[in-house]
Amino acid sequence: MRKKLVFLTGAGISQPSGIPTFRGETGLWNNHRIEDVATMSAFIRQPEMVTNFMNQISLDLIDKKPNKAHYAIAELEKNYDVIVITQNIDTLHEQAGSSQVIHLHGRHDEVVCRNCGKIHKNNKPIIYGEYACPACNSTDVKHNIILFQEQLNETDFNLSYNEVYDSDLFIQVGTSALVSPACDLVKHAKPERKRVEMNLNRSRPKAKDRFVFRHYYMGDIIDTIDQFV
Repeated sequence: MRKKLVFLTGAGISQPSGIPTFRGETGLWNNHRIEDVATMSAFIRQPEMVTNFMNQISLDLIDKKPNKAHYAIAELEKNYDVIVITQNIDTLHEQAGSSQVIHLHGRHDEVVCRNCGKIHKNNKPIIYGEYACPACNSTDVKHNIILFQEQLNETDFNLSYNEVYDSDLFIQVGTSALVSPACDLVKHAKPERKRVEMNLNRSRPKAKDRFVFRHYYMGDIIDTIDQFV
């Protein structure tokens, strides 16, 4: 039986592909207040503005390509059962060849109907109130990107916890995982299983959780992935 590796990835793994981290100096949010463009209350208040902002994010991601870290993780599928749980809305893991990817925060190339709940592929900008759901014809449609104040997809949420619990090795890459529920995933790995962090800097978990990781690879993401594999 093949061993199961579960990766939790964040913005740091996609940064070498030219995608800025949200909170970095060149982050996507720098010229906008999160309250105006990335919360559910903002969408309800001014859906056109939020939709236009998400259109821009999606357009910025369309031409981005996987880097060596994405390919290295995909390559591990030759010898292991590899699950990728990502906080990223890009599809670089899929483009690199990873076949089992869970998107905790949604995908930039999808829209979701708020009337019927159906999710549809869409790579083009949409105009709120004009784009109609192919399933029910409602125009109350938003990008399938989880906003602040919005619940995660329950199926993906539960599947992530189950995969971590069943893992032989849990690897956190390119994220400090300070936001719930990602910050809790590592604690669901069985106590006897290995837990590895790969990051520019060691994350600073709460004092009571300071021993959740047993192995650390610090530095450039590409270099740390190369050391690991």
